[in-house]
Amino acid sequence: EKFGGEGQPPDAMFGLGWQAAEVGLKFTFTQTMSNSMDALRLLLKVQREHSPDVRETFYENIARKYFQEGRTLADWDMLIEAAAESEVPTEGLREWLPTGD
Repeated sequence: EKFGGEGQPPDAMFGLGWQAAEVGLKFTFTQTMSNSMDALRLLLKVQREHSPDVRETFYENIARKYFQEGRTLADWDMLIEAAAESEVPTEGLREWLPTGD
């Protein structure tokens, strides 16, 4: 069948979680929708200032915190935690985030 059928998930959200589970990932859909601008700005800052390995680790940490842990992308504490876990220096980040740079 084109939409559904035997062995197919009944809706898109369940389907995404089901497909993720098939490869050992977990998706959480309870996080609050929020403005992701600060997360994107920080990601660009990390891309400009750090090695590809650090950039990849930072992205993976942000994705894990959002998709698996259900954290909010607008949460500055979460962004700073992800930076610290990625070996991105966090000194001055809390002051940098509200600047819009």
